[in-house]
Amino acid sequence: MKVYWIALYKKIDSQENIKKVSSTNHHVLFHKPVLLGENKIETKFKKIGKRVINIEGNIFSADGELAATLIHSASIIRSSEG
Repeated sequence: MKVYWIALYKKIDSQENIKKVSSTNHHVLFHKPVLLGENKIETKFKKIGKRVINIEGNIFSADGELAATLIHSASIIRSSEG
């Protein structure tokens, strides 16, 4: 999950006027067990709106099968809002 947070903050840093991010909702759907060891994580920023960022993350097991999906909605405060 550390990679997921690094991707989130890199994306936020690329947005010039985002001042703060407050996590509002995480929803995880496990399709199969996630085993210890090497797994692959892919993240997609689905939408960056005026007040909310929607992000989807997928965890793939070592054999390449989809193991879990994470949907994250984050509330954002822009510098123009105080």
